[in-house]
Amino acid sequence: MECNTEKEAFYNDEEIRVLCDAANKGNVPLENMDLCIKTDCRKFNLDIGKQKTEEFILKEGGDYIANIKNSLVDKSAFVDVNVMEKPDLKILSVDKNELNYAQDEIKLIIETKSVCKNLVVNVNKFQMKVNETDLKKELPLNLAGKDALSGRIKVKAECYDLKDRKYEDSQTFQVTIINAPFYAKILQIFARLFG
Repeated sequence: MECNTEKEAFYNDEEIRVLCDAANKGNVPLENMDLCIKTDCRKFNLDIGKQKTEEFILKEGGDYIANIKNSLVDKSAFVDVNVMEKPDLKILSVDKNELNYAQDEIKLIIETKSVCKNLVVNVNKFQMKVNETDLKKELPLNLAGKDALSGRIKVKAECYDLKDRKYEDSQTFQVTIINAPFYAKILQIFARLFG
């Protein structure tokens, strides 16, 4: 007997299907076979040289043992069901609240609860791409104060889970621009009014 899930991992909102294949490779028919995972059991007969597939629907992840038995046979198979949370993309923070006008670097901290692929992050007029991320990720970005004259860092991020479902988040962080020349301070007033 062999039991397998239809894929390696499931999200917590998905139906978990387990397929168990039982084959009679012996020389006598097998009658009154009980195939069970936990308390969910199927009863059937298995003729010589025949195979039977049974489907089980599980409600949660974990380690399971499938057992098939009758008066002549008693076999078990291990079934590992991996369940992941949805990515639930979150932009947590920016590591600075002051930016040097001419040149600076920020670290943007993004968090997901599971694998998130094709991450695209837009920060003001800049964009960065990351193939895959999971859990907490720190993304460095060169961002001078002159690129945030409005005093705001606007961040928008999007990614896709393993089933290509899209997740998005956006945040705006307030920053102070330091070491700005006089003309930039005038531009900054207009950027705050109209930006």
